[in-house]
Parts: sequence; structure tokens; C-alpha cells
Amino acid sequence: MPEFDGEIVSIVDPQTGKAVRDTLVEKIPKARTIFKPCRQYIYQALYKDKAGQLISEGKVWMMATGQRWEWQPSKQDEVALQFEIPDEEASLTKHYPNKGLAAQSQFITEGTTGIIENAEEVWMHPFRSNQYHFTEVAAFPAVRLPLELGQTWTDYLNIGQGWGDWENTTVHSLYKVAERGNLKTRYKELSDCWKIETTSTAPFGNSVHNFWFHGTYGFVKMEYVNYQGQTLSFELAEVLEK
Repeated sequence: MPEFDGEIVSIVDPQTGKAVRDTLVEKIPKARTIFKPCRQYIYQALYKDKAGQLISEGKVWMMATGQRWEWQPSKQDEVALQFEIPDEEASLTKHYPNKGLAAQSQFITEGTTGIIENAEEVWMHPFRSNQYHFTEVAAFPAVRLPLELGQTWTDYLNIGQGWGDWENTTVHSLYKVAERGNLKTRYKELSDCWKIETTSTAPFGNSVHNFWFHGTYGFVKMEYVNYQGQTLSFELAEVLEK
């Protein structure tokens, strides 16, 4: 794998107008502390309705493959995902806040997505398949380094085709570093975790995502409240080293 993240630009021959070569700009030193190839993270997921009643419970597996992600190879590395499909699969779609996705729902058991880990940031696509799709319209798990208490930043996401009721909308998110301390997880108690609180606004409603970040294990706990009051949590339950 390359040693740097950045943007790839094409050098064009001024006479022919054809690309001569690609070159990497904005070189940012990579890191592989959290998304170390072949380290497996196993998360316990709990999805509840606005009254606190359990809708589904399951596991999500994540492992960096040691390759670049095909959709943005200049910046993002690939992680493989596996999803435990609950027995009540057929009845889950009635709870979906996005009815357009509910109508075309297809459950998957595995897939890949992209992550970033370098000297300036750690970022990942959320677990957004199956009943977890509404994480797409909340702030993505991300930290900008170095972290400091009270630090804030903003981000946005333009949602394109294929997202049902959310197509052609924009989600604006505000991040704030709220706390630093120990956190007890299903995996073990972790010291020096950072709690980041986020709020996201969109034309169809607002979402909240609070998550905890650890310098070795990354995003160890993620708690969502969507715009219909449903909650979803992912908590690190096991780490397997190879």
C-alpha cells in the first residue's frame, strides 16, 4: 500500500490534450494503527423504536483488507464487512424511516467500504446496510487530529441516486469534542477515549450521532437517534488479531 493519502490529478499534454500521467498531490502521511490489515472488529448492534422497544439485535464484523478501496483509491483504504441477518428480516422494513428504501430492500450479508486513517484524520463510512441504513443521514464517524476538548468542525453530504426518500438532498453536520476519559465497552474498559457529539440537519428531519473514539481501536461506540426518534447503537464487543 502507498505511504501517503492525497488527491490524484492528471498531467495533460498541452498539445494533444491527453493525460500523460497521474500524480499524487496533497501528500498526507498514512497511518495503520486502527485499521491494521487483518485485525477484526466485532460490534454488537441494537436497533430500537422511539419507545425503547427492541426491533433487532445483531453483529457486524469489520476488517481492513490491506488494499485501496476501488471507489476512491487515492484516499480511502478498503474494509470488508459482514452483517448478521436477524430472523425477523421480513418484518424489519416496516420500521424503516425511509419508505422508498423499504420498498426495494434487499438484505446483504457482506460487502466492502472505505476508510481513511492518516496524520490529519480518521474517518469511515458508517455501517449503513440493511436495517442500519439511516446512519447515512447522520454525521459519519470521523475525527480531525489532533483532538482537543471543545474543538468543533462542520461537514456535509450530498445524497444522490439510490437512496429513496433522501435522494437529491444535502445533510449538514456539526461535530463537537465533548469529553475525554475512560469508557467501559463490551470488549473491555478503555482509557483515554474521546466523546464526539454531532447533530445533523436535513430537509426531512434532524439526526443525532454521539460516538467515542480510541487511539488504538478507533470508533468503539456509536449511538444514533434518527429523525423519527428511533435509536441505534454499535458497541465494540471483540477484537481479533492475526
